[in-house]
Amino acid sequence: TTGPVDEDTRVRECGQRDADSAQPDGGDRWYEVVRKLVKDPKSQWWSSPKTRKDKATATRDGLFARAMKDARWELTAKLGKDIDTWSWGRLHQLT
Repeated sequence: TTGPVDEDTRVRECGQRDADSAQPDGGDRWYEVVRKLVKDPKSQWWSSPKTRKDKATATRDGLFARAMKDARWELTAKLGKDIDTWSWGRLHQLT
């Protein structure tokens, strides 16, 4: 999931939307919102509750660290433990 979610796994972004439908899509104001938010590392928007595997976080840097760790786990699950064998085309291909 991208972005802080509440206990119902709904992204907080101009109202409540399911996390899957709240992903940036290029036609959204999401990028402009995040561009401004990223300049405020202590904004309440960055707060994320404790989960089964992560401590609660209240700052931008804490949430970014959580996101990087989650991304690493997801990539390892999809592409294997050996990062030397990872390639972009295995995840995304032009059609």
